[in-house]
Order: sequence, then C-alpha cells, then structure tokens
Amino acid sequence: MPGDASGQPDRLMISEYSTGQEARMRSAEPSSDDRPSRKSLPDQQYPYGGAHPATTDHQGDPYVPGGVMLKGICRAATALIMSVVVILPISARPARAAIDWTTVVAAGINALSAYLTSSNTAEAIRQATTQILAAVNGAKTDILAGIETIAVAEARACANHAVIEFIDIERMTPDNMQRFAQDATWCTVSIISLLPAVTGKARIDQLGFALNVVGPIALNARARTGLTTSALEASLHGAENTLVSAITTDYCYITSSDIDPELPTPRDGDPIDWDIWCDAYYAYLGLGYNYVLNLPWPTLPSDADMAVAENMALRNTSRAIAISVLPLFRY
Repeated sequence: MPGDASGQPDRLMISEYSTGQEARMRSAEPSSDDRPSRKSLPDQQYPYGGAHPATTDHQGDPYVPGGVMLKGICRAATALIMSVVVILPISARPARAAIDWTTVVAAGINALSAYLTSSNTAEAIRQATTQILAAVNGAKTDILAGIETIAVAEARACANHAVIEFIDIERMTPDNMQRFAQDATWCTVSIISLLPAVTGKARIDQLGFALNVVGPIALNARARTGLTTSALEASLHGAENTLVSAITTDYCYITSSDIDPELPTPRDGDPIDWDIWCDAYYAYLGLGYNYVLNLPWPTLPSDADMAVAENMALRNTSRAIAISVLPLFRY
C-alpha cells in the first residue's frame, strides 16, 4: 500500500462536527508531478488538499489532513460526534495536577452509589455512611489535592471543609451533625450554581469532582439527621446531566489504513479496520483513546461506537462519574 515519506500508509481520516457541517473526509494532496487525474480515481473518491490540523480550509472548517472524500457516506457520518472540535497546540493545553484521577473517579462513584442504592431505614443509612467514609478515606489525599485545583475560592474552601469534617461524622453530636449537613448542602448547591457560570472544561471538571464527593456527603448527612433529601437529590441529578453535556472530547476522528485513493474502492462486504481517535481536553491529539473495530464495507462506525471512544477518552474526568451514577437516581 502506498505510503508517505515516513513509510506509513495513507489513512482515511474523517473529521466530524456538531455545528451541522457535513463530515469532512480528506487526503493529503499529491504533488503536481504525481497527482492522479480526475478520471483515474474511482467514482467515490475525490482528492482534497490537506493542511496542519490547527488550520482551516477555504470554508473556515477546521480539519485534519490525510483522508479521502467518499461520496454518499458523508451524511451518514455527520451525527457521529456530539462535540464541537477545538484543536489547541500543546502549549495551550491545560495542565493537570499529578493526581490519581482514576482513584478520585472511583471514590466519587462509590460514594454516590452507596447513598443512591441504600434504602431509607436507619441501618441502611448508617451502612451508606460507612461506605462513603471508606470511599473518601481511601482516596482522601487525591480528593483534597483535586479540590485544591478548583479556581473558585469559595467552592474550594467549602468542599475542603466538607471532606475533612465528614471523616469525623460519627463523633458529632446530633446538633453538630445537622449543622454539618446544612453546611454540606450549601456547599453542594453552591457548586451546582457555578457549573453553568464557569467557562472551560477544566474548571467544570474540577467542580464536577468536588460535587461528586460533597454531594453524597450532604445527602447522607441529611438522611442521618432526619432532613429531607429529595430536593437536593433532584438538583444533583440535574448537575450530573450538565457534566455529561459540558465535558466532551476536544476532538474525535475516524481513520482507516485499508482505504487508499490509489487503490480500487473496497467491494461491498470487504472487512475494513477503523480506528476511532478521541482526544480529551487534557491530552494532546492521539493521547486520549484509540478504539479499533472491524466492519464490512461500506458500514461506518455507529453513534454507539463513537460514544465508546468518547467515554474512554474521558474516563478520568468527572463526566465518567456522572455517566455511572445517573441510572441510579430514583426517577
């Protein structure tokens, strides 16, 4: 299979956007000496010049070079990606603190799941307290370090306070526990109110991590002291949906080394290997997640396939917590 100067085969590349533009499938433009004539290409293949991924084409659309445009399947691919593509140079990518985010994600899932799956009996609520304490204590260092990355000082302070105080919840008097429950509720609601106000996926993600630790703490403390929980649970449910829609991949694209503009078009049913690349906001292109699947031509990866790649690229964000716990809410 022909390749570039590095010996790598040409790869089909499909960029997709949520702006309503059709999917772009483009290939690196051959030089004037070796450019094939229009008639020499199969009907479904059209050459299109490429450029650096940070540039745009004559229509103002960002795109990635290295693919071919295939007539008739662009529209089928248009809805595959849910997020607007934004390509940033490495220097512009927000740095992440050296925190074990996998541990923080697991703690958030375990803490909220412990509350949402418990019954309303006093014993079940106490068992949920034990499980939430175990989740928080098991990742306390990383949770507190993550809270310190929150840009909004008020949210950072109240989240830090809630985590530290909750560790001693079993030593609290009933009055102190109820006051703590109200403080944790205020903190949770404050974080929820900030979600639509802040800009940037990194800041939203920071708040999302704090929310998914302080939220179950507040719910559990309210349940322990006889306060109602339905309104707070509903607010938290809405916030989880906000995290899912706000924290998206910066970039996703599909490639295939089985497609080449200088080779015959695949026959119907020919097996084609597709690579789906998704890039999280904190990772440079290609470092997010690569999902490989084999499909018979001309079948393209489906919405579900794209969702797998996107979710895996964002597996170390608070969005992963939201996706895990949303089915557990009592609605």
